[in-house]
Amino acid sequence: MLGLRRPTLNRILKGFEQDGLVRVGYRHVDLLDPERLRLRAQGGA
Repeated sequence: MLGLRRPTLNRILKGFEQDGLVRVGYRHVDLLDPERLRLRAQGGA
């Protein structure tokens, strides 16, 4: 759906996880800090 290869998506998610934005589990992703994730998507911190 996103037009990304799986390794690319996994690398991005791992970075988000290391920054405390998400927690990746089996077949799901928990948003731990939706506001910071939104700011990052907009090019902020």
